[in-house]
Amino acid sequence: MTVRYFNPTAVPPPTGAYSLVGQVPPGGSIVWLAGQTGRRQDGRFPLSVRDQTFAALDAVAALVADIGSNTRDIVVLRSYVVGQENVSEFRSARDERLRAWYPDGEYPVSTVLVVTGLANAAALVEVEAVVCVPPAPEQPEDHSTRPLDVK
Repeated sequence: MTVRYFNPTAVPPPTGAYSLVGQVPPGGSIVWLAGQTGRRQDGRFPLSVRDQTFAALDAVAALVADIGSNTRDIVVLRSYVVGQENVSEFRSARDERLRAWYPDGEYPVSTVLVVTGLANAAALVEVEAVVCVPPAPEQPEDHSTRPLDVK
């Protein structure tokens, strides 16, 4: 199941690696993922915005995989970046990762918000996602355990 991404011509085109519209196909369910910061498995935060961005996006990808989807099923990314001075470095890292995930150039919808701080003072980036989860494939009915109806 693939999300359909597109950019209507009625508004200006995107200025980075994102699409203006993402459409979930029929049958898919929508899952919201909590924001992921750039905190590594050891609990520490990298010092650079770039490294925190990669760590946050990698955490999003791990959650997406855990629910049985892949990064192609991300409909929306919403990112929080501490300080306007960090936006350029964030966008560069985000765009690098998204270009690897979406080599066809059809990116998820994305919004970036500049904030004065996040819940953990060491965090410079937080990324949350909305994901389309494909329906489970229908399994043929298993008659092997059903008793025979013999008369």
